[in-house]
Amino acid sequence: MSRENPGLCPLSVAARQNRSSFEILSIVKEIRDHLLSQTEKGRTIISLYASCSPALVKAVLLDGRFRSTVLDGLARLKPAIVGIRATLGSGDRDYVFTEADANTVAFLMDITIAKLPKGLATQAKALEQELHLYDMPGKTVAEYLRAVKLL
Repeated sequence: MSRENPGLCPLSVAARQNRSSFEILSIVKEIRDHLLSQTEKGRTIISLYASCSPALVKAVLLDGRFRSTVLDGLARLKPAIVGIRATLGSGDRDYVFTEADANTVAFLMDITIAKLPKGLATQAKALEQELHLYDMPGKTVAEYLRAVKLL
């Protein structure tokens, strides 16, 4: 979500269509503000998301199937998202990423990248490779975040 222009957050726009997504959205904002904003790579992710937001807001508004697929993916990732948030406080920090988590993240990245203009798609693909999504399964949140320099 873009702190520079919070009105252009694709996840917020999508969540307006599905009120049950607000809890996940709130957690994602915490992760942005208290985890991603703390590292150079995290700030790169935030900046790229902000750059991609106009194209993704358009996709969310115009493509109901894309919108519902993104919201469904986020719902499936809720345990992982809660596990990531736990690294911010004293919660259960031992969530272990599953194969399904990695596959869902990779799928969401792929369908999102397909909605982006070429230049942004190239940047997003490069970031996807840097995040080594297929290395997630079997690692705790902290192990994975340290490995990709987000912690």
